[in-house]
Amino acid sequence: MEYSLTPLGSTLVPVVAAVKAWAEANVEQVRAAAASQERPLGGGAETAALVAERGVVVAAEKVPVIESTLPTPYPQGV
Repeated sequence: MEYSLTPLGSTLVPVVAAVKAWAEANVEQVRAAAASQERPLGGGAETAALVAERGVVVAAEKVPVIESTLPTPYPQGV
C-alpha cells in the first residue's frame, strides 16, 4: 500500500519543515525546560478544574467518566 499527501496536505510541508527546524535549533532548551518541570510520581496532589467556554467551572460530578478499553502504558498501580 502506498500513501501520499493530497494537494491540500502538501501545503503543510513548509509549515512542518519550519517546526522541525525550530525543534532542532532549540532541542537543548526544550529538554532543559522539561527537566526543570519534572517531578517524581506521588510528589503531591494536583487539582484541576474543567472550565466551560463562558468561564464557568464545571463541577467534577457533572463530568462523565468514560472507561478506556485501550491498554495503559503505565504499570499497574501507577
